[in-house]
Amino acid sequence: MKTISKTIQTNMSKYNYFLMAFLVAFSFSCSPEDGNDGAVGPAGPAGANGQDGNANVISSGWVEYDESNWSALTSEFGIEYRYYPLSVSTITQDIVDDGMVLVYNRFVISNTPASMLPYSGNITGGEQQLSFEINPNTLTIKMKNVSGSGDPDTFGGPGVAEYRYIIVPSNNTGKMKNTDFSKMTYEEVMSHFGLEE
Repeated sequence: MKTISKTIQTNMSKYNYFLMAFLVAFSFSCSPEDGNDGAVGPAGPAGANGQDGNANVISSGWVEYDESNWSALTSEFGIEYRYYPLSVSTITQDIVDDGMVLVYNRFVISNTPASMLPYSGNITGGEQQLSFEINPNTLTIKMKNVSGSGDPDTFGGPGVAEYRYIIVPSNNTGKMKNTDFSKMTYEEVMSHFGLEE
């Protein structure tokens, strides 16, 4: 019995030694540095032209306010407003329902940085708020006194203030649903959409 056990042990040792030698030899024979690279294969077919993710974003560029474009004082649910209506044919029902519109304002006369609407500050004396609403073919900038009562007055003319809007169609908004543009600077938003400042 001892002889059989010893023979099995000896054979196992030889087997283990042989297996180890085989693995070492195999690892050296498969070195990535061996041999030359093969010839370059033929070029594949051209892919379809893709569209830039922001290709459909529409921007107005900066436009000077025209003081004569402000409406007469109008009451809306007991709050007095002045409206600045703009005809914008690219605001479709689809934009109203599923797209996104960003509106910026800057006061050139005081060299203040661009601010996203809604914006509150001393615009015409006291404290006013600029906001906006959209409907198909129309963007309306609205101004009221922060108190909600009284005439907020108007502003505009050369070198006073400018507005700019950015329209993002619904096919682009899905990938941006977790992006809070209100926490981004104007420059960061322009960079995000690949627009010139």
